[in-house]
Amino acid sequence: MIFHREGATVEKAFLLAAAEEGNKVLGGKPCLPNSQPWQAALFSGFRLICGGTLIHPSWVVSAAHCRKSSIFPVRLGEHHLRRIDWSEQLKLSSKAIVHPEFNRRTLNNDIMMIKLLTPATLNDKVKVLDLSTNCPEPGTKCLISGWGILSVFGGSPTYYGMLKVFRKIL
Repeated sequence: MIFHREGATVEKAFLLAAAEEGNKVLGGKPCLPNSQPWQAALFSGFRLICGGTLIHPSWVVSAAHCRKSSIFPVRLGEHHLRRIDWSEQLKLSSKAIVHPEFNRRTLNNDIMMIKLLTPATLNDKVKVLDLSTNCPEPGTKCLISGWGILSVFGGSPTYYGMLKVFRKIL
């Protein structure tokens, strides 16, 4: 999931972990195509397992609980998971580095770095998120984006496009 301060430019964007709502984008609304060019989709075979954020042409950050293996497909430049618009880049990971103090039971330190086998080709549909150097204040509204279930009752997505929702940081 990506958190982006409301009204801020990409240069002021920042990333936070969001494990509490799992794979749901509750209250999510469709994003404009390619409006989140740093969003990555992580797969196990043909199944979406998690989202991630491109922070360098060769590195994606995601949640550690998403790690199924060290090598898996990563799709960049993606908007709708079931449509090809030729902006997508399919990459393979070469390794996944999980935070050394990650706890699967509590989800503390739920973060991992994914090294891509070959760097992403940066363009208007695939960009690196410029991470902020300061922490947001509690109560700051942030944008969360990704692919997920729209309600607590759904088991698989009914809408395969990218979604966004604004939430306050606690």
